[in-house]
Amino acid sequence: MRHVKKINSIELLNDRPIVPLNQLSSIQAVNSSINGSFHFLGLANEIWWYNQNNGNISLCLPTLSAPHGGDGNARYEAGYQWFPNTVSVYFADRVFQGVSSVDLSYRYDQQTLDNLQLDSNEALEMEVVFYNYNDGHSFFDETKDIVGWFTNQPNAYLDTRLFDNDQEASYCVGVEDANDLIANKSYYWQIRKWGLARSGSEYDGRFKVLAQRSYAVFPMGAPYSIFAEEHDPIRKLGVPVGDNWVDVSAYDLDEWTFDSASDPVQ
Repeated sequence: MRHVKKINSIELLNDRPIVPLNQLSSIQAVNSSINGSFHFLGLANEIWWYNQNNGNISLCLPTLSAPHGGDGNARYEAGYQWFPNTVSVYFADRVFQGVSSVDLSYRYDQQTLDNLQLDSNEALEMEVVFYNYNDGHSFFDETKDIVGWFTNQPNAYLDTRLFDNDQEASYCVGVEDANDLIANKSYYWQIRKWGLARSGSEYDGRFKVLAQRSYAVFPMGAPYSIFAEEHDPIRKLGVPVGDNWVDVSAYDLDEWTFDSASDPVQ
């Protein structure tokens, strides 16, 4: 059993002093001004993790299934909106010669971007997810390969689908270091795939847009070192509470828009 106590304002773990981990930006997120630090450095430079969900302190041993590297701040519930102020998604089922595409663009104002950039280990993933439960008939032909991707985001990477649900087809070009984003600038990504949209029913065009705070855990580089912030849920933008998908099919839209000032967030 591990015990935490303080002696002369020095916090001890099993009678060993630990100090807040303030600047290890390449490995762990750092202390912020909302809820404080949730990682501590031991005498042998080992990293201890405070799990505020159950109050336990344990060695932080990042793995693919339990990275334990986030900064522990539920920013949205605390009143700090960190996802973009506006988002637009564009759908094209015939770009050229049997190629389809999806484009996502977004913009931050200065205050909201400040809320995202509270620590030095912050990645951002703005993601479009298509309904793919009907025998592979989603907006994209999931049997085909990606032709290419384009973006003006800094430190960008094509996200991996490792560990994702294949029946929810996700597309994302992430930002490895969100501190390089600039307020009041329009950022975008575009992904193109071979094949035309394969509509099997009117419901196959369902989609949702997700905003995900992430962080780097391992020094192998994006995308395989990037994990979702486990203490701050992935946000579903523009979908009414109780629903899982946008209530309009991508087949019927050229453009979908979200405004945080008026549209729902889950």
